[in-house]
Amino acid sequence: CGNGFASTGNAVTMGSQSSVDLVKSIDAEWTKMDLEAMRKFYSDTCVFEWNDGDQFQGFEAFAEKLSKDTLEYTWKMMWAFSVDDDANAPGEWVHAGFDEVGIWEGDTVEKAMIEEWYMVQDNQVQRYSNSKRLTP
Repeated sequence: CGNGFASTGNAVTMGSQSSVDLVKSIDAEWTKMDLEAMRKFYSDTCVFEWNDGDQFQGFEAFAEKLSKDTLEYTWKMMWAFSVDDDANAPGEWVHAGFDEVGIWEGDTVEKAMIEEWYMVQDNQVQRYSNSKRLTP
């Protein structure tokens, strides 16, 4: 049963719980900033697109991006669901949303809604992107 449309002309259907569970596992390790534990979830050729316009490939570049951030963050995953935009092609997308608080020297300096997309294939993320919307 499809719902929606994709540029391929194929129906969009719900994806699998296993892809959602993979993203939940990533979040658990990210919360601990355990980069070594996170590494196994991403393919060697994973492409990352960041909300500030940065684009890079590979986990090392991703880890470097995280290490350069000067804020500390707390967040709560608000939702995650998986969709398949082409049943004839491998992989499916997980969309996840987070309420995030950015902290500098103990003070809250920003609050944001973060939305992330993960292309999951063969139990690894092949592509990742995020967007950030500041909230009051």
